[in-house]
Amino acid sequence: MADRGVPGTPVPGAGGVTPALAGGGPCGRQSDDADEVAAVRAAAAEQCDCEGATKHDKYVNCVERVAQAAVKDRSLRNECKDDVVRCAAMSTCGRPGLRHLLSHR
Repeated sequence: MADRGVPGTPVPGAGGVTPALAGGGPCGRQSDDADEVAAVRAAAAEQCDCEGATKHDKYVNCVERVAQAAVKDRSLRNECKDDVVRCAAMSTCGRPGLRHLLSHR
């Protein structure tokens, strides 16, 4: 796996510290970002019960844990974690009386 330039890690010629954008910039700039985000959303759909969620915050926290684990195992760039969590936060999962949204742009 190619080095993704994790912020705070030494990089030759960068004064010893990775510049903020050396990680590939914002989510969507790397060719595999969309696939990684989709894979983490699918994992969250399996691990976090939208249909049975009784509290929205608990559902979003579950998705956040899934996204953080993906960042830790390097299957998702840290820059994309917020995109995954934001989608969950905008969902209706855990909001009684509202239909959940399975997809968000």
